[in-house]
Amino acid sequence: MSDSIKIKNIKGIVDLSYSLPASSGVYLLTGANGTGKTTLLSALNRMGNNQAFAQDFSTEQTIPGQHSVEYTIGGLSVTYQRKDKRWVPIPKTQSKLINKYKYHQTYYLTATGLRLYQQSTINLGKTKYDVPEDITNSLNEIFRTNRFSQLKYIKVKNKRGRQKKLHRDNKLYVLRNLLGRWYSELSFSLGERMALNALDYISDIPRQSMLLIDEIELALHPIAQVLFYNYLEKKAEEKDIVIIISTHSATLIKRAKNIQYLEKDDEGHITMIDNIKSAYVLKDLSIESDNNPDYLFFVEDIMAKEYLTKVLEELREQEKYLKNICIKVIPVSPYEQVLSLMTYFYGVEPFSRKKVHSFLDQDVKDRFEELRKKKNRSDAENRKYKLFDENQSNFNFLSITPELGFWNEITSDIEWFKKIFTDKYPDTLFNIGNFIKDANKEEKAQNPRERAKKCFKNLYDKIKGQITDFDRKDLNRLIIDAYVRRKFTDQEFVNTVKNKIKPILHRQ
Repeated sequence: MSDSIKIKNIKGIVDLSYSLPASSGVYLLTGANGTGKTTLLSALNRMGNNQAFAQDFSTEQTIPGQHSVEYTIGGLSVTYQRKDKRWVPIPKTQSKLINKYKYHQTYYLTATGLRLYQQSTINLGKTKYDVPEDITNSLNEIFRTNRFSQLKYIKVKNKRGRQKKLHRDNKLYVLRNLLGRWYSELSFSLGERMALNALDYISDIPRQSMLLIDEIELALHPIAQVLFYNYLEKKAEEKDIVIIISTHSATLIKRAKNIQYLEKDDEGHITMIDNIKSAYVLKDLSIESDNNPDYLFFVEDIMAKEYLTKVLEELREQEKYLKNICIKVIPVSPYEQVLSLMTYFYGVEPFSRKKVHSFLDQDVKDRFEELRKKKNRSDAENRKYKLFDENQSNFNFLSITPELGFWNEITSDIEWFKKIFTDKYPDTLFNIGNFIKDANKEEKAQNPRERAKKCFKNLYDKIKGQITDFDRKDLNRLIIDAYVRRKFTDQEFVNTVKNKIKPILHRQ
């Protein structure tokens, strides 16, 4: 019996069976939308990350009934099930079983986060240090150039919290142009920066580990995709590691040696098929025509994504032209990265400039105006302004800064939200209105956006102490759904939304 993972009743999956790789190499994970690729990557990540389930699986995303992830290693099994707020191993005596899989130590590169990270600019005159040849040579090969031979890095000061986690050992990468002037990674293309972040990350992965990469093709030209894939094959062999990459890229599917194809039957059961020909996969997926959305909308974060998705959902009920249009909303990170990623897709088939658009948080509008009016901009400010100015036809501002707008709506009409909450959770014994008032009083941050975020965190902490299995995503979704439904009773708001969306979908 091969080592395996079985997933039941999670995120719309009835059950999914997956055979763990028996040896090192690059394994391409693919399948139609809804076959559980991202969920499977989370289950794989749990083998080395104890927080993977808590981070990725919310209560609202589980099917009612028994939901579980079962790991079978060496003929023995352990099943993880949600109990109250935690995922626990059954039996507890097998809690260390997953550590017996040779490649259990996991490293996960998601589609955002570290791959999109860019270091802050500092004095480029500081001492520069050599970059390992493996990184420079690989970048040269992937992008078919020799300019990365001059790649150096500058040491920067340590940061705290989340920034420290994404800080790449305090390095700012720099290059020298033909005139001998140094410039930073901020001027690299998005694809170059994403590849550099990945190579920097991979260089420190120890032997006999498992590397997971989601949407590997993001921001990479088809040729660069293949060359990056070749690099991963070399690393898998050198370090005796398993690399599992999820993709819909027809280019990579045609290139891959080990294809793991997730197939869903009529009853919702999902099975992994390996040793499958690329022609069958491409025929079944219809990748080049069906799986690509008609439009890509980019936003700053998950909250903005959920808000815009709900707005589009409500608008679809009123506008017939939206019924047959597929729009994918992608959260990126800070607004500069939103615009940078969007501009990359101007020239990526099947997309074009008229098929991509960004929706920035309302508070960015003030920053844009400040930059526009400022007469003596720094080089960094000029780059930001240029990014805004050259792409004005391809971005709008959301009607709100999500966290701030939602909190203001709740606190301005507590009784309205109290009814929404009690309808959803009728058996609660606490007064949600009092929780809101207390959270509002207790948070003292001066920045309105940061204060709103802290108020939400405070409110969530109060609720989760009273409701078993309550998740932050449950609160976010409840607030967003209620907010959007309420706004859609205001015809002026609806007309504003229509005036933003309709021209995008009809531009020539």
